[in-house]
Amino acid sequence: MSEIETNSNEQELDSPEGQEVLNARKEGRWSKAEEKYMANNYKSMTIEDISCQLNRNPVTVERYIRERFYGGMEFVDEVKNNNDFYITKTPIWKEIKRQFSNDEQAIFLYNYSCIVNQFKYDVLPTERMQIIEVGRLDILLSRALEKINEIRAQLDEIGKEIRQERELGELGDRDRILQLETNRVAMNTATTNFSKDYKELLDKRASLFREIKGTREQRIKRIEDSKETLGTYIASLIENTKLRRDLGIEIEKVRLASEVELKRLSEYHTYLDGQVEQPILCAETIKEDNN
Repeated sequence: MSEIETNSNEQELDSPEGQEVLNARKEGRWSKAEEKYMANNYKSMTIEDISCQLNRNPVTVERYIRERFYGGMEFVDEVKNNNDFYITKTPIWKEIKRQFSNDEQAIFLYNYSCIVNQFKYDVLPTERMQIIEVGRLDILLSRALEKINEIRAQLDEIGKEIRQERELGELGDRDRILQLETNRVAMNTATTNFSKDYKELLDKRASLFREIKGTREQRIKRIEDSKETLGTYIASLIENTKLRRDLGIEIEKVRLASEVELKRLSEYHTYLDGQVEQPILCAETIKEDNN
């Protein structure tokens, strides 16, 4: 996007129509100003920045942009155009193909491209490896949830069969009931194990997100830090009298401690090898017998 287009977009947001956009609710129909703003900025700004400007839910903004401009999976095509990040051209893709099904490969590519696009391709090789691991973990998380859902469906069927057999009273098959109860206990154990695996995978993914600074909290902190300048810091010192007083006290403590240490280290000190010297020897600390 050119500088002229960026300035024009900022002017639109400063206009009454733009102010209406900034004050819009996070839910509801999109205004023409919002749609125009996203059309002009979806390639140059992150989802978080756009949602912040429009005061909209990031999930809603991402869904609109994906459906309106990318057609869902075209996020992947955008990464394909950048050979440095086109993972299917790397040896790692052969490993991915052996590990995952076609549907899982499509999900992996989509998540990978979205994360790389979020960082605007400013990704180091080690960070790319972490993003790949995040993609793997996402698929394993999906597998765990599918297995848990499958087992729960089977448990529902077992529960129905047990109730049907018990409703028959004396005519019910007790051996069948015992077998079904045994299966239910085993499936409940399996559900617990899969749930434990799911929790561990979630923790691993969260850890990777923190390492690549991909969490919402870290992004907000980075944005806030980027807004901090020397001028804003000086202005905060001028306005905050308590901060000035606390800083002044700390500076005075450091000065007094420095003077005490200078006096102590200016005296003669006997080292382990028996030599006696002044640790700090300069024109101000030299003694008469040291000439």
